[in-house]
Amino acid sequence: MIRSPISLTADSTICSGDSITLWAQVTGGSGVYTFDWEGWDWSDPKYTYGGDADATFTVDVLDQCGEGISAVSKVTVQHPEAHILIDNQGEDDWLFQARTVPFVVPVMIWDLGDGTKVKATSTTHSYLDLEDHWVMLHIVSDEGCKAVDSLLVIAPGTLYFPNAFTPDGDGINETFRAHWCRHRRVQDDHLRPLGPCGV
Repeated sequence: MIRSPISLTADSTICSGDSITLWAQVTGGSGVYTFDWEGWDWSDPKYTYGGDADATFTVDVLDQCGEGISAVSKVTVQHPEAHILIDNQGEDDWLFQARTVPFVVPVMIWDLGDGTKVKATSTTHSYLDLEDHWVMLHIVSDEGCKAVDSLLVIAPGTLYFPNAFTPDGDGINETFRAHWCRHRRVQDDHLRPLGPCGV
């Protein structure tokens, strides 16, 4: 007779793409055991699972005399997600916020694309140039599962026209031409008099 319960790997959480080995151990009985992992067509004391969905494992153990005992273990597969939410706070000022799965994660690292890195759930940042920047968010869950999201902050522009020109042959302000100046925020398509970029 099997005198003690099966020592089976406890309920566990793994990251998507990883695997776990479940191990069923027994004592007592005849000393010769037959293992049956219900629904998994497996008869070894160890079973390795690397699926992408949550799963429940029931292992039945029989000794030579037909005495049996069962145990159950659950495996949760975590699919972490990182999402960047962005909001313009005016001109070159931006608010970056994180939306994650799981909802709470212990590690969030922002790479704002200009050499600035921040550990926080949200951050504000001002860009001092007119270049495009890749913003990246890296997260790590309590179970060590990782996810990343990226977003390209594109510096838009404004089209400036001169507010006057004098084609009088003196070589000054002879032509009327537009000038394209890149900015990080454009609310509407619009025309302005001569702006800070000059013409």
